Amino acid sequence: MKVSRILTIFGIVVIATLLSITGNAHAKVLYVGPWEEYTSIQDAIDNATGGDTIIVRDGVYYENIKVTKRLMIKSENGSDNCIIDGRGKTVVTLKADGVTIEGFTIRNSTRVDSAWSAGIRIRSNSNNIRHNKILNNEIGIELESSNNNIIVHNNICSSVSEGIYILSSNNNRIAFNNISDSIYGIWLRSSSNNTIINNTMYSGGVTIYGNKLQHWNTHTIENNTVNGKPIYYFKNKIGGKIPEDAGEVILANCKGMIIENLRIGNTDAGIEIAFSSHITIRDNNISNIYGYGIRLYSFNNSNITNNNISNNGDGIWLSLSDNNSIVYNNISNNYLNGIEIASSNNNIIMHNNIYSNDCEGIYLWSSSNSIITFNNISSNGGTGIWLYSSNGTVITYNSISNNFCGIYIEYSYHNSIEKNNFISNKYQARFHGSSKNRWIGNYWDDWRIILPRPIFGVMPKLLVEGHGGPPIGIRIPWLNFDWLPAMEPYSIG
Repeated sequence: MKVSRILTIFGIVVIATLLSITGNAHAKVLYVGPWEEYTSIQDAIDNATGGDTIIVRDGVYYENIKVTKRLMIKSENGSDNCIIDGRGKTVVTLKADGVTIEGFTIRNSTRVDSAWSAGIRIRSNSNNIRHNKILNNEIGIELESSNNNIIVHNNICSSVSEGIYILSSNNNRIAFNNISDSIYGIWLRSSSNNTIINNTMYSGGVTIYGNKLQHWNTHTIENNTVNGKPIYYFKNKIGGKIPEDAGEVILANCKGMIIENLRIGNTDAGIEIAFSSHITIRDNNISNIYGYGIRLYSFNNSNITNNNISNNGDGIWLSLSDNNSIVYNNISNNYLNGIEIASSNNNIIMHNNIYSNDCEGIYLWSSSNSIITFNNISSNGGTGIWLYSSNGTVITYNSISNNFCGIYIEYSYHNSIEKNNFISNKYQARFHGSSKNRWIGNYWDDWRIILPRPIFGVMPKLLVEGHGGPPIGIRIPWLNFDWLPAMEPYSIG
């Protein structure tokens, strides 16, 4: 009985081996080079059959190749000797599964029109990209709706935007790559279950975007560095403290963790947290971040205190985040906004110095019941405090000075602006399409009489043509009043 079973298994193995040999019997090797049958890579691809191998001789090939069948395409003598130049357009596009691209320099897909371009654009599955130099492209490697790819041992440098961009793509392995001089190192967007390990990055680290928990807490991100410092990624963790040598921090579905005494800078993301609560972020210096110094999504019941946040895109950005306290921070010289809060409620912004940001000091949109108090908001290029579609905000005891506009209220209602100092703003306060807001007891350095101080604004109205024509929108000048303006400034520490 045992002998019969052994013979059966042996027979199956022999048959499988013969089938494999037969299946590969028609696979062939095609050569590309100045003296070969094929002088361009695309000609060889077009004349190949799935399963073939294309070997490319040394040289510079000015091509934009499209791969629509399963092939192995490799250089003869490595990436230093074999170059594919895209002349401003996407260099390599993969539309077939199971393709291997190995040993090339792939360069110069900088944009020449409105379309994004990439060194390698992947629109298929189960491909291998290895041992390439990918340089001077708009995006180094771009994956969209592409799964189970392996991208290893590549040098990706001088991308205009992302080194590797992964959109709606799952179960990919990104390992042992060097990524440098890109705005973003590796950007994961609306993707799940990707493995990012042992990558060395300079300038840009790892950025995650996605509105579902699985976009954040299903990845394996380990042993990566940015600017020589570790990238710490924690998921589904309760309690603990982030090591102080962090170059970047990512938390997903965490609770009760502490982030303190970090020095993070010169990368694309400082601290990124999503679907987390009861987090403490304190005593950190975060500067020269291309994107957000601190970016928080679905982040609740947490404290951000005593941080220095400067020279970033946005200083602090919150979305869908409630019941947080932002207190005693210095937020300055960011080239967008100091604090931006979107679709978030019941947050407290207190005792912060928010100054010299290029756009708004504090920008709230679609957010309700915030408290903004005892802040020094000065010298911002845009508005000190801008409310857009935000209701029930209490703005009190703030020093608002030397901004382009002190406060701007747009399509917002039932807000209270009380006992603030308005000093030397080009426009002290304005409103647009807003009503039922309460202005009272503010100090205005341009108003010295004991009479209500007018606040100028407009109310948009839609008029309908009498003869069936299209409606016409007009803006009607309108006034609010601070009914009891203060004659002396308040002492606001």
